[in-house]
Amino acid sequence: MAETLKAKYNEDGKIIVTIFKNEIDITDKFKDGVAHLNLYGKDYEVRAPKQTKKISVKKAKDNGKEVDVGFIESPDED
Repeated sequence: MAETLKAKYNEDGKIIVTIFKNEIDITDKFKDGVAHLNLYGKDYEVRAPKQTKKISVKKAKDNGKEVDVGFIESPDED
């Protein structure tokens, strides 16, 4: 019977599993959120949630700038 492991994505979007102090990248072995491994004579089933893509939203441009209004002095007419 295979031992089930739960995994998460790291900041680079890869899944790295640590088994017996060895880090193994298994990102390419996933199919439908499940990967089957046979390491060191033991079967492992690794499950991970589907990776969600982050969408960056651009902020709307703000063309309104603060205007410094000064007073215009007109010459005195006598």
